[in-house]
Amino acid sequence: MDVLMFFIGMGRVLVTEPFAGICLYIVPLALALLSKKRNAFPIVIINVLTGWFLPAWILLFLWAIFGEKAMSGTTSQISGLKFCGLCNVCQPAD
Repeated sequence: MDVLMFFIGMGRVLVTEPFAGICLYIVPLALALLSKKRNAFPIVIINVLTGWFLPAWILLFLWAIFGEKAMSGTTSQISGLKFCGLCNVCQPAD
């Protein structure tokens, strides 16, 4: 019963204070981008599309916290390929 009352109360706050709702909505997005997670782009896209759905938001939040970090630096050379640690794409080295 207490959990139900908590969610009802939070719903009232988010409806009456839309700025608070927007700030909570973008928390997984901000965590993923600021901590430079390897899968930041999918987290951002899924957050924009399904962030309003509480179970999806919780999963995104956990993914943004515990997700794998990107490789340090922007590129690395491996056997003639240039790997971009930000977008996870391999291209032929110049």
